[in-house]
Amino acid sequence: MTERARSVARGCSKRYLEGYTAVLPQREEERLESVIGPWERLMRDKVEKPVELLASARSEAVALLVVGDPMQATTHIDLEARCAEQGIGFYVIPGLSVTALAVSLSGMQSYRFGRQVTLPFAVGDYLPTSPLEMLCNNFESGLHSLVLLDLDPTGMGVERPRPMSPAEAVGLLEKMVERLEGGEDGLRASLERPVREWSGILLSDLGTEQERVLSGQRGDLDVSGRAYLEAVPAGASCATQQVCAFSCHMSDTTDLEVEKTAKSADCKPGSTCTYTITMSNTGATPRSGPFSIRELLPNGATFVSVSPLPWTCAPDGASPANDVVCKYPPGMP
Repeated sequence: MTERARSVARGCSKRYLEGYTAVLPQREEERLESVIGPWERLMRDKVEKPVELLASARSEAVALLVVGDPMQATTHIDLEARCAEQGIGFYVIPGLSVTALAVSLSGMQSYRFGRQVTLPFAVGDYLPTSPLEMLCNNFESGLHSLVLLDLDPTGMGVERPRPMSPAEAVGLLEKMVERLEGGEDGLRASLERPVREWSGILLSDLGTEQERVLSGQRGDLDVSGRAYLEAVPAGASCATQQVCAFSCHMSDTTDLEVEKTAKSADCKPGSTCTYTITMSNTGATPRSGPFSIRELLPNGATFVSVSPLPWTCAPDGASPANDVVCKYPPGMP
């Protein structure tokens, strides 16, 4: 805690430790009373439905203590909004976030991190695949990923936090891969290699004497700890299935429609991807090229060949199918 946070907490009539979005080391929890005075633990239902908490805050000074940065959780943002709506005075004292520590200790450049990902426990049959999709989206953008491992197996926030182990995290990601592969839309994110072979950095118990930072393949990173984060370097896991994107242009596109169809089902690093373009003329005037191919290729992929130009579109007709072939070289990030 900062000196200001300690001083303010000591001056409050009531002090509550929020006990479900993060976990305080046992030794620190045991000495907390000697630092700020008596306190009580509040779990999820008392914070998300803060009737008693706000009732107390109307007549006396109340401190809600949060491990790390108090405004990273949406629950706390909602609580701030409720105070504003009900005319209850409040202010926030920032703390040091474990996410900031993780980025620094990972050794990776902070400006190359993409969207932060939380990996939740499965609750019954419910297991969202969005964390895996976010990881792949970050990869496709050439960005690192910071992954927060869940602390609440129940999903209810009513029990003391239990950290997800690194082995559990691998198992959950593998299940997400299976669900994506079996979905109605087919495989929406393809993997260069199995989850347990991803490169990664495991960070545990940051800011404590038990702090550990390990790197290697995901399947090999499983150590005892109290709370975990993972940093996944850009290029460590996912590969886009469709690597070539393009559009056809001419100075006057009136009545022209372009249809693009992928002929190659598997477009990964080292493969050649073929697409078929058909231009349809919905008007009554003959249209002819030359049409230019505007290239929008990620990560250095290049066109190999394009069917001879010009292409011609007859009135109310379509051009012959024209193939565009592009190459995604092996060994690229």
